[in-house]
Amino acid sequence: MYKVLLVDDEQFVRKGLMSLIDWDGCGYEVIAEAGNGEDALQVIMDCQPDLVITDIRMPVTDGLELIQNVSQSNEITPKFVIVSGYNDFKYAQQALRFGVSDFILKPIDKDELEVTLLRLAASMTEEKQESELQKQMALESLFQQVLCDQSQPIFTPALQTILRMSQTPSSHWYLIMEVNGVTKDTTHTEQIKQILGEVTKFVCRTNYHVFLYEIKTGVFGTFINTNDLKPYRNQISLLVENLFKAIQEATDEEISIYIGKEILQITELKTAFCTANEAMRYKYMQPVKNPIFYHEVEGINLNYAELDVALFNQLMEQLEENQPEKFCTIIDEIFHDFKAKAFAPEAVSTSINRCIHCVIGKIKDIDGDIASLQLLDEMIDWKSFNWSIPQLKKKFKHFMIEAAELIIKHRKENSKGDIYKVKAYIEANYRENISLKSIANTFFMNPVYMGQLFKKTYGMYFKEYVLNLRLTEARKLLRQTNKRVYEIAEEVGFGSTDYFVTQFEKMEGTTPTEYRNQILNSSKVGRVIEEIL
Repeated sequence: MYKVLLVDDEQFVRKGLMSLIDWDGCGYEVIAEAGNGEDALQVIMDCQPDLVITDIRMPVTDGLELIQNVSQSNEITPKFVIVSGYNDFKYAQQALRFGVSDFILKPIDKDELEVTLLRLAASMTEEKQESELQKQMALESLFQQVLCDQSQPIFTPALQTILRMSQTPSSHWYLIMEVNGVTKDTTHTEQIKQILGEVTKFVCRTNYHVFLYEIKTGVFGTFINTNDLKPYRNQISLLVENLFKAIQEATDEEISIYIGKEILQITELKTAFCTANEAMRYKYMQPVKNPIFYHEVEGINLNYAELDVALFNQLMEQLEENQPEKFCTIIDEIFHDFKAKAFAPEAVSTSINRCIHCVIGKIKDIDGDIASLQLLDEMIDWKSFNWSIPQLKKKFKHFMIEAAELIIKHRKENSKGDIYKVKAYIEANYRENISLKSIANTFFMNPVYMGQLFKKTYGMYFKEYVLNLRLTEARKLLRQTNKRVYEIAEEVGFGSTDYFVTQFEKMEGTTPTEYRNQILNSSKVGRVIEEIL
């Protein structure tokens, strides 16, 4: 809605205009009225209307002087429409030199004035859009210079107006607003950008447009100055608190806010910008609802270490064993380390990516279809979403749960054929130093799961089955060869002769030597019987 000021020394004319015209339908709102040019000038300075509809002949200061005074001020540039009698037309011609938009003769025709208002509204909208575009381009050009570390930019009066900075000594802060979890949908991003601009302007309580510089998708920067703090007891923390609440309510999105170092001169723009970005590097240390001020984190050393190896190995083991409660607990511990140990964004990225690629590798190793993971694309490109720590942890847990379910599903589909292959492998290699874990790795299976499946299929545990194979072969060698006990123990896969003897005696009720002697004695008795017969 465009704001309108009505100026006429006759009150009934002003009231008649207010009731005659469909202001709302034409896109306007009458915000004030004045009976002479002097009062009108003060209202214009205070309320900054977009349109002034004024008579020419008025006491104290007439309409022509009012238009001239406003046009010479260069501070406020409302549109003017003159409403006056035919005899004042020569004055209207003079007013046109000051940029008056139209001249309406009294008595006022409703349709004529409404057509004029609609035309002016369209024109003002077009001008406003063009002006906003030009200012935004100037702002982006300025920050490109700062980002590219070029020579000190020239701060023209127009650019200072865009930045809402003046030569009067005052404090300024660069403030970054990050929309957590933003998508790559351009329309959505533009909507958020528009809302942020409106809310920022509302919270800062300024008549200037608050321009936002889009650093990257979903991350916007703007300037806050001393004047913005007046409604907040000159405390930037109170302004930021209100800004945070207003943005979150308007966008229904999680927002993180980072505030750079306080600067006193416009030439320190680069310092303000860089320190706000530096504050952003501590995002994994603070709760998402707490703004991060550069002066609070300055001097804290960020940790560039990698994820703890023990935690990583435990995470992968619990994933393979399909223990979601356990690996989610480990994930909680990992994210606790990110905060407690002040992990730098690069270290967090390396840690998360290491886990993601290891999971992908495990699925590929069992010929699983990684494309069936619904969260795969998001997790591979997770940094582009500006996720907060809670959002990232939640997504990571869901990804791990989805991966574990895919792994177990694939195992179930292929387990029947695999377990027969495992059995054949054991029978061919039981003489070697094999273990459940080594065989599971060979067949890309989880050792716990493989052990359970083997017991279910063959009615005995893996160790029991291997022991039977080794003892069966040992009995055969004791019967058919003259090899010594320690040689047989080694040949059938026992690493210790004592262990072999113990297990043999437990199974046969006699030692290997006694077993062999019994076989030999029974053979002698057989020969004696044959001789007698």
